[in-house]
Amino acid sequence: FRPIDYGFDGYADVLYTSSKEFKQHPKRVKEVMKAIKKGYIYAFNHINESVNIIYNKYNTLHKSKEALFYEANKLKDNYFDESFKFDKSKIDNLENVYLLLGLAKKKIDLDEFIYNKYNFTPKELKFINDNIVNCITTSTWEPFNLMQNGEISGIAIDYWKYIKKEAGIKTLCKIDNNWIDVLKHIKNKTADITLSTTKTPDREKYAIFSKPYASFPIVIATRNNVGFISNLNLIKDKTIAVGKGYTAEKLLQKNYPYIKLIEVKNIDEALKLVSEGKVFAAVDILPVIAYKINKYHYVNLKISGKTPFNFKVRMMVRNDYPLLVSIINKVIANMPKEKKEQIYNKWISVTMQNGYSNSYINKIYFYILIGIVVVSLWIFFLVREIFKRKKIEKKLEELATIDGLTAIFNRYKIDVSLEKQMEIARRYHRKMSIIFFDIDYFKKVNDTYGHEVGDLVLIEISKLVTQNIRQSDIFGRWGGEEFLIILPETSLESAKKLAEKLRKIIENHTFEKVGKITCSFGVTEFKEDDTYETIISRVDELLYKSKTSGRNRVSS
Repeated sequence: FRPIDYGFDGYADVLYTSSKEFKQHPKRVKEVMKAIKKGYIYAFNHINESVNIIYNKYNTLHKSKEALFYEANKLKDNYFDESFKFDKSKIDNLENVYLLLGLAKKKIDLDEFIYNKYNFTPKELKFINDNIVNCITTSTWEPFNLMQNGEISGIAIDYWKYIKKEAGIKTLCKIDNNWIDVLKHIKNKTADITLSTTKTPDREKYAIFSKPYASFPIVIATRNNVGFISNLNLIKDKTIAVGKGYTAEKLLQKNYPYIKLIEVKNIDEALKLVSEGKVFAAVDILPVIAYKINKYHYVNLKISGKTPFNFKVRMMVRNDYPLLVSIINKVIANMPKEKKEQIYNKWISVTMQNGYSNSYINKIYFYILIGIVVVSLWIFFLVREIFKRKKIEKKLEELATIDGLTAIFNRYKIDVSLEKQMEIARRYHRKMSIIFFDIDYFKKVNDTYGHEVGDLVLIEISKLVTQNIRQSDIFGRWGGEEFLIILPETSLESAKKLAEKLRKIIENHTFEKVGKITCSFGVTEFKEDDTYETIISRVDELLYKSKTSGRNRVSS
């Protein structure tokens, strides 16, 4: 008779401690659990050693070595990461068996007896067990919410995935690309949570908010011919596009009522209007503006300044779900720093810096005034403004030209550099070549190992190539798994040799988790009658030739 055949699946081994130990020494409890898990994993990976120890020291049941080996391999076959977590349904089944057999008089709230590292209260645990949380989000606020390979992803989505996994929250997620409609769903309680917004007085009337999980400055995007904007009052007579219902709109309306605002559906529409010269500027938070300028190749746009406002990114929850906010806050508060950095580094490559602190600048001012008393005060302020402008513009330029994943140049920077190098080669009759390559069967890598492993492959290939080209060469990510190298003062023959060298380096390199990877290359030399379109078309055809000829080769 096997109870499991009749639906009774119990636990054989359970770890216990006292409430006192858990409350007074939570860190020690956590470390003991980690050590036990680590011990089991070690035992499964070293079965011979484990069997010998048990046989020689702890074999109270007098089992043979063969029996111990059989037991070890059976246990290993059934082991998985969730083995160290309680299955609530199993515990409920055990309780029901005791009730049916008359061994228990009444049902017990077992949640308070089950360990959770976030110290969730019984009410919070009941909320997690009893509710499916309905999430709603847009997919147009990149890099917080966006569609990628047919799935919703981004900074906010990565945070939500971590929180719901850690807390055991069951969830369904819906996409509505109209932000006003998202707010209406929360207000009407037809959705429970949206993942990336901030507090405003009107929203606090119908919603409650988590702790902030990120904070960024709200910045101003203009066309490239606009200088540095140090103060919003400098553009009070200009027209600014801003997303309808966005936090940026509310802050500008409240603090700068005299600025002319145009409401648009989302930041994509705002940037398009700026690019076409129909409005002067668009306003949103730093990573959103930078990401969209890079991704959609707005070569005529830049970040020209920042507002005095910081946007604290929070999750917004319907106001009758305070338990959900409490659960989310506990996970955010205990989230490892490394996990936060991993999410930021995945989506944001450069952080805007504000320069020196005021106290440091004041000291510098003091020493300058002592040393050069004859310099008038208005000249001093002029020098300071120029210094700040150059420093900030340099950071903003970096932000607009670096690929967020691989930390090499992005498509925008490559486009601009290629046009410039072609003009130099044409004017001074210099040699110039380009190498275009991509990763063979990269879709298979993503499908087999997942996109996180695929991202690691892109990062590793970028490092390999960077280490094996000249400082004068210009290397960037063209898009997806495609890369372009611009080679000033380089003939076709030299470019072919470099491409072959890079091909062999990549082929011989062993990539973590994936193993071997190959790349296909196209190489061409600049001709004096070339345009941007003709040279790119030619090198693209040569790459295609390498692909159709068997891959892992160089065509020129």
